Amino acid sequence: GQASSHALGLAIGSPERQIIVLDGDGSLLMNLGSLVTIGEIQPAQFLHLVFENGVYEVNGNHPIPGQGRVDFASIAKSAGYCSAHSFDKLTDLKSELPQLLNSKGPVMGVIKVVPGTKYPADYEYIHSHEVRRKFREALNRAG
Repeated sequence: GQASSHALGLAIGSPERQIIVLDGDGSLLMNLGSLVTIGEIQPAQFLHLVFENGVYEVNGNHPIPGQGRVDFASIAKSAGYCSAHSFDKLTDLKSELPQLLNSKGPVMGVIKVVPGTKYPADYEYIHSHEVRRKFREALNRAG
């Protein structure tokens, strides 16, 4: 539930890098206040992609509050994002993605998707020292 906050920290710490955050609708709902902070800071190379499937997928596919009514793009715009777009067709996303990547940020793209199938939740591995070490190394690579 804190992908957008972590991405903002990366954007502040490395303003020369393009930051692309992949977020879920349920995760973002648990951290909506981050949108206002991102809107206030205005990281210029910040693309926030939200995958909207209407459920808390990681926690058992329970419906999110406001499922089908919440308009994440409108919330982002009112929070200060430079632009926000919604996509329910992959072809539209593919044609607009270059523009999203090259627009002054922060920019949000909300992508409507269907819930995935249940997958093994290996939290011991996900939160392990090894995974955190690999993530730090990836962040520190030039490029």
